[in-house]
Amino acid sequence: MAFTYHLNRDNTEEEIARLIADSQPYMLQAFTNSTESTNNSFARRSIANANYIMSVLDDGYLVAMSIGRVKDKTLTWDFAIYGKDANGSKAYVYSDDYTQAAIEFFRTQDLDEQVSSGLVGSPMENYQAEMHTRYSLTTPTLEQYNVTGQECNYRKAVLDK
Repeated sequence: MAFTYHLNRDNTEEEIARLIADSQPYMLQAFTNSTESTNNSFARRSIANANYIMSVLDDGYLVAMSIGRVKDKTLTWDFAIYGKDANGSKAYVYSDDYTQAAIEFFRTQDLDEQVSSGLVGSPMENYQAEMHTRYSLTTPTLEQYNVTGQECNYRKAVLDK
């Protein structure tokens, strides 16, 4: 595996559709009363409104996109979609190669902080909690809030360069 991270890469419609399809089971689980159609619309709207899209390729094959916005050197993550790799697996997200490539990518970015929110107990929130540790980020803020009856975590992490 050779992971490369790209900022605002021109991903193809086919690649985006594949990642959204691969992520549907997780979105249906995480978003109350969502459908494949509403999830597809949400993902595409998030992509269209972003000014920061981190695309991850594994040997040239798009496997993930993290979508957010940057203002004043703070990156606020809005959404992420993790597709299957060329072998049909998502295990890559927990590999040391994937994490190390992410660390190297973030060291090249002119960012001071990253902010993320996630539903408590959701796959994305659990992953964010683990990745903050794996990136060696310091997390001065972890707050909980409620959105339509669902608990969410708000994380603000200082990037350790």
